[in-house]
Amino acid sequence: MLFKDWEEVNGELNSALSLFPSPLLLERKEGYDIRQPADRQLLAEALAQADQAQLLHLDMLDKNYVLIKSFLEGYGEVAKLLGPVVSAWS
Repeated sequence: MLFKDWEEVNGELNSALSLFPSPLLLERKEGYDIRQPADRQLLAEALAQADQAQLLHLDMLDKNYVLIKSFLEGYGEVAKLLGPVVSAWS
C-alpha cells in the first residue's frame, strides 16, 4: 500500500480549498495541515455549512468538496495505520 506524503496531501488539500466557497475559510492566510486537529475541525465545519446548491454542477458534487471530505474522512484510518504523527508545525 502506498501513501502520499503529508506535504503532497496538504498541497492537494490547500489547492482544493482555494476553490472552495466558504466564508469560514476566508480569513486564513497560511495553509491548512490535515494533521492538526484544529484545522480538521474548521474544515469539517466549513463542509457542514456549505451550500449544497453551490456544490452541485450538472448533478455532480463539486470535486473540491469531495476531495476535502475524503481527506477528512480518511484521516483517522490512515493515522491509525501510520501511528503517531508529528506535525511539521510543532
